[in-house]
Amino acid sequence: MTTPLFRLATITDINQLVELRLAMQIEVNGPRDASVLKAYRDSVLEYFDRALRQGSYVSAVADVSGKIVSANGLIFYEKPPSLTGAYGRVGYVTNVYTAPEWRGKGLASELMRLVVEHARSVGTDKLHLGATDAGIGVYERVGFKPVRFPALELKI
Repeated sequence: MTTPLFRLATITDINQLVELRLAMQIEVNGPRDASVLKAYRDSVLEYFDRALRQGSYVSAVADVSGKIVSANGLIFYEKPPSLTGAYGRVGYVTNVYTAPEWRGKGLASELMRLVVEHARSVGTDKLHLGATDAGIGVYERVGFKPVRFPALELKI
């Protein structure tokens, strides 16, 4: 197998990021009919195009001869600074996915290291994420720990 190139995504990667996101969603949530997939693909394409251009979303990718086989995403947002976070800049890690044939080769861990380093370089105070049982080891290897306060969610 060819050694992947680890890098940050560019605008030219959007279509491949959309396809990886679609594959991840189908794997996690099950298949959908063609009309739902078309609408979903269009909305994800619009999101990646806008957010990558604005810099509110960054993605690290593993590129094998021009094909992205693994990716993650980092969404930035700001909140008031705190005594433990002087800037108030926070990142939410999302969209972590590796094509099945490339799993178990350390790609997700390497991409996490890359996105963590990018977050440090732009003055981010902390990163957070939601982890599956299958992914928790990847995050722990790069330094993620359980949160101090319980995480809660309200779907609206």
